[in-house]
Amino acid sequence: LAALLLNGVLLISVFVGARYWVLETRENFSGAKEMAAFIGAHGLERFDIAAHNSLQAAAILPYFPGKRFWYCGIEEYGSYMKWDQAYERGLNVPYPLAELRARQHFAGKPWLLLFNVEMPNPAAHGFRLLYTNREPIFEKTDERFWLYAPLLDR
Repeated sequence: LAALLLNGVLLISVFVGARYWVLETRENFSGAKEMAAFIGAHGLERFDIAAHNSLQAAAILPYFPGKRFWYCGIEEYGSYMKWDQAYERGLNVPYPLAELRARQHFAGKPWLLLFNVEMPNPAAHGFRLLYTNREPIFEKTDERFWLYAPLLDR
């Protein structure tokens, strides 16, 4: 009975594994690589980037060794998460507040804003969309990104 169950589970895992193999060859697991490619191809890594939500945005940083984002939720630069209380509180910062914090922090300096949700009507908020993921993402759909440039310091 144990051998029969083991073989049954192994057979199921072959089908699950084959499905993921097909998906991985056709689509991206995450949007991080695509966004990093856009940032790198346009030399945008030279700018400070305010990022929110930190959990998802951190997936882009391995493509830029030594680069750090300014995380709007915790109001600090970082390249990885400390998983402490400040980090937990930062995850609950709403996007409009993250935008406000970034504006205040970078007032008078060139910077970019990276979100993992689409900003409704960016021009009304004083932003211009530079890029969003275009390639399909099959697994980490919360790692779809929108990169904005501020139009004016308001």
